[in-house]
Amino acid sequence: MGFELDWQELPDAHACRIATWRQDSPIEDETQWDAYLDWFVQRIVKMNAVFRPVIQALA
Repeated sequence: MGFELDWQELPDAHACRIATWRQDSPIEDETQWDAYLDWFVQRIVKMNAVFRPVIQALA
């Protein structure tokens, strides 16, 4: 995918979390919100392209 993912186990749940982080991106800086959203959408699209076929193959 070209970026790092953080696999987070949730010991008290029957699930886990996969996360990715944007460094130095204070949420309070409203002037950057459009850039943050663009970054987020790009990541979600890439993750969807990679994980959707894998998940569908499990069904």
